[in-house]
Amino acid sequence: MSQPVLDDLSDQVLTSIEVLSIPLPGRDTKPNETWKARRNVMIGSAVISVPAQADFVYKFLGVRTLGKTDYGLIEIDGTIRGRRGDGLDVGGSCYGVALVLLSTGEVIQGKLSIKADVDLTFGRKACKAVGTLDVRIRPPAPEKK
Repeated sequence: MSQPVLDDLSDQVLTSIEVLSIPLPGRDTKPNETWKARRNVMIGSAVISVPAQADFVYKFLGVRTLGKTDYGLIEIDGTIRGRRGDGLDVGGSCYGVALVLLSTGEVIQGKLSIKADVDLTFGRKACKAVGTLDVRIRPPAPEKK
């Protein structure tokens, strides 16, 4: 009986991780250079969610060296809106930052906050659902010896 709920929850977790994966521009970038990407996202919970579109603007802030490894510091800014043709009134914004391993593009650490609202109709009554999704990726804790 729990399978549908767990499927919905795992879909939400995967979607959350996906919004913090950063498509790199495929070329060398300079500090303060920006690029854009569009992603489909689901706004809501495992109980009720609606499709939306996120328009992200990524800004390369520069290189950070930790130990002997170079990381790119990237700012994420964006807007959330309903997908064209879905007929849903969805709006919102997102903001975050991430450290990306320059050699592979892997996000090592990051956080992203999405704030959105959706106008819905329940039982012929108009209502507004408002929520925030906070996504964080952290490096694993060092193993204890």
